[in-house]
Amino acid sequence: MLDMLLLGLVGLMQDQGPTITTVDPPMGPTIGENRTLSQWHPGSDERMFPDVAVKDLRIDGDTLYVLVTNQGGKSAQKIQVSAKAPGASDSARLASLTAGESKWVPLAHFKAALADTSVVSAAVRLTAPPSALDRSGEGCDACTDVDESNNSLSTPVTSIARGRPE
Repeated sequence: MLDMLLLGLVGLMQDQGPTITTVDPPMGPTIGENRTLSQWHPGSDERMFPDVAVKDLRIDGDTLYVLVTNQGGKSAQKIQVSAKAPGASDSARLASLTAGESKWVPLAHFKAALADTSVVSAAVRLTAPPSALDRSGEGCDACTDVDESNNSLSTPVTSIARGRPE
C-alpha cells in the first residue's frame, strides 16, 4: 500500500509541460497583407508600357524628317522629338502615338548645317510624368519608356535618304 502511495506521489510530481494560452491575432491587415495600389500586379510585363524609338531619318530641302515609332503595347503621350547637327538644332512635340504607330516628324532649318557636317543626331523622349498603375495594370496613361537604348539615332549625312517621306 505504501508502494502505491509512493507511486501516486511520483506521478503527481512529474512535469506536465508548459501551459499554453492562445491569444487571437489582432484585427486588421498583417505586415504581409499591407499592400499599396502602386505595386506591380502579377503578370505585368513590358508590353504594358510605351516604347518610343527613332527608326529613320530623311532630308528634303532644309527639312530633316525623323521617323518616330511606338514599339510598346500602350499609347505614348506627350512625346518630344529633337535633332541636332553642328550649327543647327530643332525640336517638335507629338501629342500621342498609339501602340505600333509610326509618324514622320519634320524639323526645319537644317540645310546650311547639313552641308557643313558629317553626322546628324536625332532623339525622342516622353515628357509626361509617369502615373501609377492600379491593381489591374490599366491605370497607365503616360508611363515611362521601357527601353531607352533605342531613343536616339546618329547617322552620317551621306547615308541619309533624300526626298520627302511617303
